[in-house]
Amino acid sequence: DRLKVSLAPESELDRAKGLFKMDYLRRLSSTLDRGLFLADAAFNGVPVSELSSELDRYMKVSAQSVNSLMTRLFIPSNIVILNIRNK
Repeated sequence: DRLKVSLAPESELDRAKGLFKMDYLRRLSSTLDRGLFLADAAFNGVPVSELSSELDRYMKVSAQSVNSLMTRLFIPSNIVILNIRNK
């Protein structure tokens, strides 16, 4: 709810971007990881020509765009509550 009413602090956004970039680059660290990454992209319909600019696009996310997304998608009509019980 906090992100719907106020912008994420730049330090928090920078930390999230750093973690995302580290994970993204880890997915390209070995031949197997690169193959899985390319297979995932192919199944999701992402053209190979767009993969080189994908990380840059994610790194350009701003606090305003996060706020806009939160107010547009996280609305009461989209709430789903799951009750999970141990047997």
